[in-house]
Amino acid sequence: MIESIENEHQNDSAGASSGSGRGRGAARVLIFVGLVVAAAVGWKCFGPGNALARAGWTDDWDRAAEQSQRDGKPLLALFTADWCPACRTFKGEVLAQDEVKQYLRENYTLVVVDLSDRSGPEARRASDCNVRAIPTMILFDANGDEAARSHGMPADALIMWLRSAGTGVRVSAR
Repeated sequence: MIESIENEHQNDSAGASSGSGRGRGAARVLIFVGLVVAAAVGWKCFGPGNALARAGWTDDWDRAAEQSQRDGKPLLALFTADWCPACRTFKGEVLAQDEVKQYLRENYTLVVVDLSDRSGPEARRASDCNVRAIPTMILFDANGDEAARSHGMPADALIMWLRSAGTGVRVSAR
């Protein structure tokens, strides 16, 4: 009887060690999946799109137009997409600068038109505004009339372009 208990104990130990190897592998997979999910949630919550929202940009065109008229501030519309490298660079290197964010918040009503889904509802807005390339910025006066348009540019050129209502700076495509 003692022998059988010892054999069972050895069998249990052998099974536990081989099972724990599988358990460790499963734990590693779960940790990896958890990290991927956390990264995706972080990107969704704190990625470039939400960075614009935190900087004062809205994606509600009608509300922005009403606010522009009410406040007497020009409306600056940014047409962009997540899949566009130039857009990501412009948002990350220019619009993310504190000086630029502050200047834009103080002087403009800001609206972003996300064209990440090329057949989505914002594609119609881009077509109505004759947007052919992105990133495109369109400056509208407080009455809703287009005053100027341009594409991504360095921060200092953007500030000069805006201060001149789009007339004082010409930025060529790179």
